[in-house]
Amino acid sequence: KKADKSQNERPRSDNRYHTSRWYRLSKRIRDRDYFCQRCFKKGRITKSEVCDHIIPSWVYDDFWDEKNLQGLCKRCNIIKGNEDKRKYTKNKRETSR
Repeated sequence: KKADKSQNERPRSDNRYHTSRWYRLSKRIRDRDYFCQRCFKKGRITKSEVCDHIIPSWVYDDFWDEKNLQGLCKRCNIIKGNEDKRKYTKNKRETSR
């Protein structure tokens, strides 16, 4: 039996990530934070590759606030994204009880 395709598809990211405004802002943040901010705090020197919302965009009100953005390497971005999902999903479940 085939799995339901809708269960296996990754949801499309927020449309704002696909705008020229985001590309320009992301580049500016990666230029500002030349090194991955998480690696740097651990004493590692790794070039930032992506622009990350410190507080996830689906939680924080202002998507474009540069104070809520940081440069991360791809590895740290994946790790942080998984941490955010656990943290904010857990908080959501606890507050809905």
